[in-house]
Amino acid sequence: AHVDKAFISAGGVSVEAGVTNANSVEIPTKKAIIRAAKEIILVVTHNKIGKRSFSQIVPIRKIDKIITGKDSSPEQVELIRKQGVEVILV
Repeated sequence: AHVDKAFISAGGVSVEAGVTNANSVEIPTKKAIIRAAKEIILVVTHNKIGKRSFSQIVPIRKIDKIITGKDSSPEQVELIRKQGVEVILV
C-alpha cells in the first residue's frame, strides 16, 4: 500500500451490487486508489445507500468504512454491516 487512507465517493452502494459508479471514466482511477490504500473509506449521501449505479468499482466487502447520512435506510445499513463494513451515520 502506498497510502494509509483513501476517501472515495460513489454513485451507489449495496450488498448485491457493491460500490458502483455512473461515470465509467472514473472507475479505473478509483480501482487504482483502492489497490494502493490500506484503508478504504467510502463517503456517500444517504440516498446512495441501497442504490445501484452503472458499473461496479469493487464488492462491498473491500470497503472498510462508509460515512453517510443518518437518514440512510436502516435495513440497508444493517445488511452492509453484516458484510463486516463499519457504517458511520452523521
